[in-house]
Amino acid sequence: MVILHGSGGISPGREHEYAKLLKENGIAAVAVDYYQPRGVTEDTNYMMKVNAVTEFDVITDTYSVYKLLQSSP
Repeated sequence: MVILHGSGGISPGREHEYAKLLKENGIAAVAVDYYQPRGVTEDTNYMMKVNAVTEFDVITDTYSVYKLLQSSP
């Protein structure tokens, strides 16, 4: 399962914990942070965050991670 964060980014107690819970139940999961690789940090203004990443970026990252998951038993 590919877990994507919302416009606020990855938050403690959410995406990574969901991935861990799924893993503990036998489901391969990964949380994708599409902000950090593009230089967006927690201190980045909210509007700058949402304008820094396009829907195409998110879809491309998601399919890339999905392909990676498919290659792993």
